[in-house]
Amino acid sequence: MHNIDIWDLFRVTMPVWSPVASGLIAAFIVHLLTQSRERERWLLDSKKQEFKELLSALSESYVTVLSLLGPLIPGPLGLNGLNHSEEKRYKGSVDNLARVVRSRLFIVEDLQLENMLGLWSLSIERYFKLRDESAFNSEYKLLSDLTINAAARSLPKTAIQRLKFWRN
Repeated sequence: MHNIDIWDLFRVTMPVWSPVASGLIAAFIVHLLTQSRERERWLLDSKKQEFKELLSALSESYVTVLSLLGPLIPGPLGLNGLNHSEEKRYKGSVDNLARVVRSRLFIVEDLQLENMLGLWSLSIERYFKLRDESAFNSEYKLLSDLTINAAARSLPKTAIQRLKFWRN
């Protein structure tokens, strides 16, 4: 009977199985890295979309309020001064903003959305009562800037920025 040494068999077949094994390991590693990168890209795209929708709803509400109460006489007016279609437009834009704020999934941690919605509601109430357009504009600008800055902060660092971590 032949006595087959495992080590000799291993050494003889090494040129055949070694490239196959290393190729399979490399393919698995590339798959893991690609899958991780695709997930990260999907999350970033989702965040970008949510920030755009939020900014769009805020801008729509701002323009609607300004167009409804534009060149009216200063003084307490409230919703009582609006006709039915104007009131419907106003409530539609505010409801849309509330819906957008409450349906965010990925940017909840980047912004305090409920506080933002409360501040916007207060801004609209003050504008209806006091008719101070410059204060209303500055409050809109503040919320808009907060949203844009949060979107910019949520961007991942580039490879060069990560390498220069000691300069921060």
